[in-house]
Amino acid sequence: MGRDEYIGHVAKDIESKLPIMFDLDTIYKKFALQITPTTVVLLQELERFNLLIDRMSRSLMELQR
Repeated sequence: MGRDEYIGHVAKDIESKLPIMFDLDTIYKKFALQITPTTVVLLQELERFNLLIDRMSRSLMELQR
């Protein structure tokens, strides 16, 4: 197995383990009237986590090229 094949294999393995992105619209609706400072922080962190997952996914696809 060559270097490029190995890197592609590892990238596919990592990509298969990435969690799915959170459905923020559904989560916002569940917290509709119960917005507290803790909830605001949670929602902000979920948005950041979704951005991180998206960036990791794009980076892994680029790596496999």
